[in-house]
Amino acid sequence: MKNIYLYLLILTVIALSSCSRQENPKEYFIRPCEFICDYPFDEVNKYAVTCRVWGLLKYYHPNVTAGKVDWDKVLLDILDEIRFSPTRETVNADLKKMLDAAGQYTYKEDRNWNDSMNMNRNLCWIDNSFMDESLRGELRKIASMKVEYPGHYSIELDSVTRFFVCSNEKTQSVRDNSLLTMFRYWNVIYYFFPYKYKMTQSWDKTLTQLLPLFMEATGDISLDVAMKKLAAKIDDGHGGVNTGSYDKYIIGILETVDNKTVVRKACGGLEKGDIILSVDGRDIRQVRDSMSCITSASNQLSKDYLINMYIGGMLYYYGKSIVISRNSRQINLHLEPPVLENEDRVPYRKINDDIGYVDLDIFKREQVKSMFEAFSDTKGIIFDLRNYPKATNFFFDDIIGYFTDEDRIPYLQFTSADHTHPGAFFWASSDAYGFTPNKYPIRLYHPKYKGKFVVLTNECTASAAETATVMYRTAGDATLIGRPTAGANGNVVRIPLPNNKFAMFSGLGTYNPDRSETQRTGIIPDIEVYPTMESIKIGKDEILEAAIEYLEKENKVIR
Repeated sequence: MKNIYLYLLILTVIALSSCSRQENPKEYFIRPCEFICDYPFDEVNKYAVTCRVWGLLKYYHPNVTAGKVDWDKVLLDILDEIRFSPTRETVNADLKKMLDAAGQYTYKEDRNWNDSMNMNRNLCWIDNSFMDESLRGELRKIASMKVEYPGHYSIELDSVTRFFVCSNEKTQSVRDNSLLTMFRYWNVIYYFFPYKYKMTQSWDKTLTQLLPLFMEATGDISLDVAMKKLAAKIDDGHGGVNTGSYDKYIIGILETVDNKTVVRKACGGLEKGDIILSVDGRDIRQVRDSMSCITSASNQLSKDYLINMYIGGMLYYYGKSIVISRNSRQINLHLEPPVLENEDRVPYRKINDDIGYVDLDIFKREQVKSMFEAFSDTKGIIFDLRNYPKATNFFFDDIIGYFTDEDRIPYLQFTSADHTHPGAFFWASSDAYGFTPNKYPIRLYHPKYKGKFVVLTNECTASAAETATVMYRTAGDATLIGRPTAGANGNVVRIPLPNNKFAMFSGLGTYNPDRSETQRTGIIPDIEVYPTMESIKIGKDEILEAAIEYLEKENKVIR
C-alpha cells in the first residue's frame, strides 16, 4: 500500500506542480502542432469560432476561471442567437455579448509569456477569422494574461474515485446537449492534452470537419456516434467516451493476420484458422472500416485488437449471420452466445528445468519472493505482460530489485499542462516529488537472480503495464519479445459531459528516461513476433514459443 500511495502522490504533485513549484523556472515542452488560422464566415465557421472564443474565455478570463459566471449557460444563451445570425456582423455582435457576459476585468499582461509556450496553443485564428478588430484585440489581451491556479475548471485528483477529472463541469442534460458536449470536449483537448502534436489530423481541422455531425445530431444515438468519432480523432488509447450503454465484446477469439480477420480460438461453431468474410451481408473490410472511425486507439495494432473484440461480440451476442472461409470453402453460420470456460492459470510455473514463467495478469506482490526462490536454479524467467495487470505499476520495483545493484534507477519523464498558461506544457522536474533527478528508488533484494530476464509484450500491454515494461528494460536489462505495446501512457483524465456521460484522455505526457517517445509508437520489442495462419491453426503461442527458443539459444551460448 505504501508504494500505491507514493505513486498517487507522484501523479498528484505532477498535476499540481505548476502552483507548488512556481519559484523555479519551467522548462517548456516544445513540439510544434499543425494549426488552422483562416476562418472565413460561413455556417460551419461561425460555430467553430464560437467554440474557440468560448474556450479561450473559459480558461483565461479572470471572472470565468474564478467560477463567477455560469459559463455553460452563457454558451447556451448565445447559441440561441447565433443559430439565427445570418451575417458576420450579427455573429460578431453575439460574440461580444459572450465577452460582456464574462464581466469586467483588470488587465495585467504576463511578461513571462514567450513563443515557445505557443507550440501547443496558437492565436493565429483570432487574427485570421471573420471577427472584427475590437473583438480580436480584446481576445488577444485576455489570452496574454496569467491564470490564477487553481482555476474553476482546472484538472484535479478526485479524492474518492482517485481519477483525475476536469473540475466543476456539469453533467445534467440541457436543451442543447450536442454543441455544448462538443465545445467542452474540444477545448479540454486543445488546452490540456499533452499529445496534440501526435495526432494524425490537426485538431483544428477536426473541429470544422466534425462540427456538422453535432449541428445535425437529433438524439442520443446520433450524438453518441458523433462523440465517438471525435474522441477517436485524438489517437489515444486512453481516449474514448462512456455513453452509458456497453457493447458486448469477447477477448481473444479473433486475430488480425495479413489484413484478414482470423479465428484464433475455437468457440461456438468457429474453428481455429477460420477467416471471417462477411457479417450480415456486409464485407468484413467494410465492417472494420466503420468501426475504425469510432474506435479510440494510439496505433493500428491496438485498434485492430479492439475492433476484433467488438466483432467477436457482434458475432455471438447480436444474432448476426456470417460467412467464413474454412480450408478454402465458404460456409454460412449463425452463432449462438458461447459458453466461455475459464482457463486453468497459475501465477507462476516452470516451463522446464531451465525456464520459469510468470503470468503478471494474476501474479501478486506477495508472491515475488517465493517465485524467485522457486526459480533460483533456472537460467531465465519469462514475465508475461500481454495484459493489464491490476498492480504492475506498484511493484515492478520489487521485481527489478532482484536484478540490479542500483538503489535508484532512471525513471520516466513527464510533461504537465501549465494551468497558469493553458495550452502550454512543461517538463515536470523529478525533484518536485523528492527523488533525485530522473531516479526512482528501488528496494534491493538478495540473493540476486543470475539468469536472463525476458518480458513478453503486445498491443494489450498498455498504460501502467508500459511503465513497467520501460522499467524492466532500462533497469533490469530485460529482453522484450513480442509485438509493440499500445502506445498509451500517462494518467487518465475524465471529462464529465452532459447527460451523465464522460470522456477520457491521457492527461500526463509520459516519455522514456532519455525523453524519447512511446506514445502512439508503443515500446518496440527487441525481438518482434507476429501471428501466422499456420501458428493459429495448430494453437501455437508464437510469442511464448519465441521467448523459449531465445532462452534456449542463450543458455547454449553460456554453456
